[in-house]
Amino acid sequence: MAITNKNTGHWETDFTEDQIKESAGFVYLITNKSTGQKYVGRKYVWSRRTIKVPDRKNKKHLLQEADWRSYSGSSKDLTNWIKASGKADFNFEILSIHKTRSETNFAELQEQVDRRVLSAINDNGEFEYLNKNILGRFFRKR
Repeated sequence: MAITNKNTGHWETDFTEDQIKESAGFVYLITNKSTGQKYVGRKYVWSRRTIKVPDRKNKKHLLQEADWRSYSGSSKDLTNWIKASGKADFNFEILSIHKTRSETNFAELQEQVDRRVLSAINDNGEFEYLNKNILGRFFRKR
């Protein structure tokens, strides 16, 4: 069973903070405890910033730790739902961590396809997942 510790924010995970910080990103699952509806996404652990260096032609690239500990997803529907219900009504779980951004992106895609996030229906006849698209290219049909 995944655990939550003070160093990983609200995320339940079997990974340590050091393992997460050594990765490029992770794939996550957010579940509404009341309805059972879910969302699968990915988060990069490090953000890249490019700054111009005065009097130089080259730019400098900086890596800084992203807001992964407090991150609640990028879906507007999901974030509005979390704001309305409160974080306590949701489970935040890190499913996998990855060494590169490419591996993180591929793992997110694979998880979304395997879970059928665009078509899975729950017992109430509602979509099981809040995801409305995959890669911004494949969209829910109804």
